[in-house]
Amino acid sequence: MGNNMINFDDIHFIENGDVSLLLHVPSFTLVSLSSDTANILKSLKEGASISDVAQNSSISLDEIKNCLLKLEDMFKKNLPPLTPNPTTDVADRITLHISNDCNLRCKYCYASGGNYKMKRSLMTTDTAKQFYDFCIHHFSHIEKIVFFGGEPCLNLNVMEYVCSLFNSYKFDDKLKDMPKFAIITNGTILNERLLKIIRTYISYITVSIDGNKEFNDYNRLDKAGNGSFDRIAKFIDTVKQIDNVTIQYESTFTKYHIRKGISRDEIASYMSKRFGIRGFVVDEMNVKEHKDAYSINNLENLPESFTSILWAISFKKPLVSCQMSSKQFAVSTLGEIFPCHMDVGKECLNLGNIGGKNIFNSCTIQKSFPLFDLLANKRGLCPNCWAHNLCEGCPRELFYDEKNKCYQTTPNEDKCKSQREHIEKILLSISHLRQDKNKWYDYVQGINKMRSEKIC
Repeated sequence: MGNNMINFDDIHFIENGDVSLLLHVPSFTLVSLSSDTANILKSLKEGASISDVAQNSSISLDEIKNCLLKLEDMFKKNLPPLTPNPTTDVADRITLHISNDCNLRCKYCYASGGNYKMKRSLMTTDTAKQFYDFCIHHFSHIEKIVFFGGEPCLNLNVMEYVCSLFNSYKFDDKLKDMPKFAIITNGTILNERLLKIIRTYISYITVSIDGNKEFNDYNRLDKAGNGSFDRIAKFIDTVKQIDNVTIQYESTFTKYHIRKGISRDEIASYMSKRFGIRGFVVDEMNVKEHKDAYSINNLENLPESFTSILWAISFKKPLVSCQMSSKQFAVSTLGEIFPCHMDVGKECLNLGNIGGKNIFNSCTIQKSFPLFDLLANKRGLCPNCWAHNLCEGCPRELFYDEKNKCYQTTPNEDKCKSQREHIEKILLSISHLRQDKNKWYDYVQGINKMRSEKIC
């Protein structure tokens, strides 16, 4: 009898002190192993025969065979059903930049004060109409259109115009249903017209706020140098009373938080207690010190990477990275298409214009960006990586070559190594969490609910 009852290429081992885990990649099966069993399985993975392993072990040949049969049966039972290939004319998210300006001057802003190093401007209604026509022509379904900037609430004319165009469309065999509309805002603009638009059209709102007044107002200042917390708090308190809108926060974890000894958990706890809403904490672009510093004692405060992997392991669902350009892309105030909102203004990453040639209608442009077709098949893109089913890594972070200002078809190995190490730590935490069955059940149910409610 050979070792072919299990394909060991599909198995990855994780060890930390006296803890040994086995991950079967195709079935998302995570198994805790004794040290003896781990050593035997690792020897088999390295190519040793079952008989040779048995001769050098205190475990008999029959016991090893029985162990392999049990594992094989477990893997088969846990294999998820095959999923159909995604439809090509469906967009998950279109980020629509209706404002190339902002009324704040946040210290860490990656968009250079909201204008992406371009002329400060607002999208016109003519460009908005072109966007609408582009969507009607190219897609059978658009899950979500996100109004973005700059600060999108500086351009309520176009926000309302776009919503009304889709609202008046007689949905037919091409575009079959109404997109959901979302706003990502700094929360400093609040007036009756905006509230009317929200009540009438908007499903989701993400508000940028960095915790309490001290921490928010250290970085999030207006042009005159005034803090923004009080205005944001009023915005959240007002909008969360509207029944048809789901509102969440996005907090940026900064060097100032680190200097003051404030953790991600403390930001999340404050936001939950003060505003009673969910959200997430992201890194300032040059802050990485805390990457693995989280506790599994509070579901609400877990980073998204943890909750995503817990969800994937529990429900046997592979994590999907952002499929930039095909399923998710950004449109600038001038109607130019970019792979990601982080790329807006980078001419070398311009994918064409919604009113002319673009990546959706030009083979020449499509061939210039080969990565984007590959992103739909992560296993094909990263065939030898054990973590491909659990990697929700940002393609921009993994594939963008900052030196040459382009997207490569192979990921940055140093960043992939860091990502794999991070995933291993999360799997070790999940294994520990599963030892408490009641807590594990509560977390799984809570994570499923959070994933279903995920917004922008």
